[in-house]
Amino acid sequence: MNQCQSLPYIIEKDQFWFETFRNYEIDRILPLPYNRQQISIKNRANHIWSTTTSIKQSIFDFCLTAIHDETKNILRCQIDGSSDLFNETTLQQISHRFHSLCQQLFSSSFNLHTQPIYELSIILPHEQHLLQQYHTKHINISHDDSTTIHQLFVQQAIKHPHKIALTLDHLSLTYSQLLHKVQQLSFSLINQYNIQLGDIICQCIDRSMEMIIGILGIMMSGGIYVPLNPFDSSHRLQSLVHQIKPKLILTHHRTYLSVQELHVPFV
Repeated sequence: MNQCQSLPYIIEKDQFWFETFRNYEIDRILPLPYNRQQISIKNRANHIWSTTTSIKQSIFDFCLTAIHDETKNILRCQIDGSSDLFNETTLQQISHRFHSLCQQLFSSSFNLHTQPIYELSIILPHEQHLLQQYHTKHINISHDDSTTIHQLFVQQAIKHPHKIALTLDHLSLTYSQLLHKVQQLSFSLINQYNIQLGDIICQCIDRSMEMIIGILGIMMSGGIYVPLNPFDSSHRLQSLVHQIKPKLILTHHRTYLSVQELHVPFV
């Protein structure tokens, strides 16, 4: 049976286990075959190393097993993952992060009774080094900073008109097809709804092809794109529309009922 308990509950019920764990030192990670990782823990007093266990097939997609060998005074943590879902590299990363968390959690500087777990860091030393490099380096952007998103899209459509630009489930659109639909929408917004540069246009559309067409069409017409969540309550939508004061709301057949009572023109 698999059970989940909060850390305070475990500490309260298994105080002896936690105090015992503090006497162990998280030592090393041994790579094992068949997408299995083993974390060896030795007693600080006896300095006993754990040994590799036999390979067994897990009935779960992901499993962490803690084994206490009282004879050798060793606590062994073993991670098993299904090869259908995890490769060896992924399990190595998981085991290294677990190794790091255990070191922090059971160190003398961490108070199990007062400190929350979210204060522990899952970032590994080499990742921390990369983050520091990222923050200290200047990143050069190759394209002109003044180029807008829809202008970049048009450039790609000219270069690769027959390449797939958008996919959703079993549907797909090439760059030329997507550009045609975006231009149709932008012309309609300008000519039929008199959208001017800087006008606010909301879009209340769920995940669909029309969502992307609407975003690019609004930008191409010169409007300011503001998304609305069709799953928000009517009170929430009314409050947002009152603050934003859009000139128009874009919707489709699955979401138009959400905006009928907002007293704003919609299409």
